[in-house]
Amino acid sequence: MINDDERNAQCQPGPDAHAATQILHTNNVAGLAVGQVRYGALCDEDGMMADDATVYRLPDRMWVMTNGSDHAEHFAAATQGLDVEFEAVTTAMPHIGLLGPRSREALAPLCEADISRLGYFRFLPEPTRVGGVPCTVSRTGFGGELGFELFCSPEHAADLWDVVVSQMGARPFGVGVLEALRVEAGLIVRDYDYVAGERTPYDLSLDRMVALGSAEFIGHRALADVAANPPRRLKTLRLEGDELPEPGAEVTVGGEIVGVLTSPALSPRYGLLA
Repeated sequence: MINDDERNAQCQPGPDAHAATQILHTNNVAGLAVGQVRYGALCDEDGMMADDATVYRLPDRMWVMTNGSDHAEHFAAATQGLDVEFEAVTTAMPHIGLLGPRSREALAPLCEADISRLGYFRFLPEPTRVGGVPCTVSRTGFGGELGFELFCSPEHAADLWDVVVSQMGARPFGVGVLEALRVEAGLIVRDYDYVAGERTPYDLSLDRMVALGSAEFIGHRALADVAANPPRRLKTLRLEGDELPEPGAEVTVGGEIVGVLTSPALSPRYGLLA
């Protein structure tokens, strides 16, 4: 379980809210159903990633969750002329991640809504209560396994924490544990696995998150050129030895440098990973 600090914004109600989000995002988010979530990239005109982002579709707006918080100018420039407003809501909607193979059975008895059929990358768009605390329940997470995210208002954050830890019996853990989980799952983090403006989604093996055939977005033309022959790939390596290399360590094959390590991690399951 981790109290995330990912950045949240929302595309406010307006006739162009959905269109504006699609312009920014490489995946097909305009076609999302209410309660559906989709992951992809935010790119510039050259197809270089400014960030990766998860989009949540509500009836009248979109939530956009990113790694960084420095996108105000990019969002404004990209959606110039559209009737839309972006609002930073990170501090207004703290959230807790509930992760692990028993997360559903821990959450279900305390959740007012039925989560038994809540699919992966789906959320309940209508607020519900968990242990009596108002929140939004999402079948998402950053650990590569069964999990949920619980979003609430600041005044309810402490109460929600108490419900998760005391009533569910969940064990709190921080970014050290999460780092190993997300590297095992091949999940990326900006400023660790890539620097903004230096990599395309194809470099990071996010091919499935680029909807060239079904959506128009910033960087579409450049990414169409890259798609046929991606220059690099992000791969998870299993390392031999007992010493964890530093980030940036060179990867060589036959004496030739073929890449660098981005996120070395010690995995209890697999040993040294990067």
